[in-house]
Amino acid sequence: MVEPITLGAIIAALIAKSASRAEDGAVQAGADVMRKALSTVRDWFSRKSDEEGKQVLESLERLPGNSALELALAEVLNQRAEHSPEFRTQLETLRQEAEATGIEIRVNKQTAFGKGNVQVEAYNSQVNVNQPSTSGSND
Repeated sequence: MVEPITLGAIIAALIAKSASRAEDGAVQAGADVMRKALSTVRDWFSRKSDEEGKQVLESLERLPGNSALELALAEVLNQRAEHSPEFRTQLETLRQEAEATGIEIRVNKQTAFGKGNVQVEAYNSQVNVNQPSTSGSND
């Protein structure tokens, strides 16, 4: 079973990708699962009269490349899945369907220790660490 924080991030990423693909009309393996994720979450929010969830989802649909909105949706999905076993099961099923269609799902966790500058980039997990030189040279 996938941890709730991971599950929300996965489904939010599928929805964001679905929204961006809808704009350019691209067809790819797993497109049906991405559309299904969007539909499932939209229907859940409507049935539960979840105005916060609907608002975040609609914002992400308007701006699918916005990582802050994707993170906000992931947090909402995590909260809802934590309190509803039924919803969590639906999200788990979507994740399994996405993997079965060949959509690559990876979760990267990285930690950096020490002195220096650390930059972290959203879900793609790009981390750059610049350590100051201890030898005094400018290499």
